[in-house]
Amino acid sequence: MKQIENELVSFVLKDFKERQEARRPLELNWRLNMNFVIGNQFAEISPRGDIEDRGKQYFWQSREVYNHISTHRRRKSTLTNFSLPPSALKKFSLPPKPTSQ
Repeated sequence: MKQIENELVSFVLKDFKERQEARRPLELNWRLNMNFVIGNQFAEISPRGDIEDRGKQYFWQSREVYNHISTHRRRKSTLTNFSLPPSALKKFSLPPKPTSQ
């Protein structure tokens, strides 16, 4: 009985480690994307498998943020709340579907 329990525990731990390693690249991409959303566009995935700040590589580089994600979201929300007058809706509406009798 003890041997079966040990085999089961070792199997579960081995399977957990394999799945953890298989999911690591996806989780790193999620973390990198979250850094971009908060404005840290200079982050990158290091060879060690962690997210690191790249820093300036040359003296002439500037560290300005060019993150347009929030601008895109604002434009999208503006467009989704946009309403057309009824005359424009008639002009751009689809023709009625033919009915089969």
